[in-house]
Amino acid sequence: MVRVTLERIAAVSGGENKRLMLRVEGHSGFGASGNDVVCAGISAITQTALVAITKVAGIRQDLDHGEGFLESRIELDGLDESRRNSLNVIIDTMLAGLEEIEKENPGSLSISIRRT
Repeated sequence: MVRVTLERIAAVSGGENKRLMLRVEGHSGFGASGNDVVCAGISAITQTALVAITKVAGIRQDLDHGEGFLESRIELDGLDESRRNSLNVIIDTMLAGLEEIEKENPGSLSISIRRT
């Protein structure tokens, strides 16, 4: 199963978000390695979102990736309202696509959204 975790981290409880972390890990198990259309769809959606965060919204992020693993960490301090709005639209669009995959392929994808 692919696990997608989106974590919005506030500096103080109930305060404004200071950091955003997106982690994607695992394999869907829908098909053989290299022929798994569910994994390919999840990868395409998440990677496009991460490219858009940098190229469209102009936001710097720290990326880490490996086999079956992708993580983005974004510091939100200092982002103007326009960049924050762009980031929210990109994240919401990514989640909408992932939720459709989750709905159509039960057991292949788990999405977790946390505020800490």
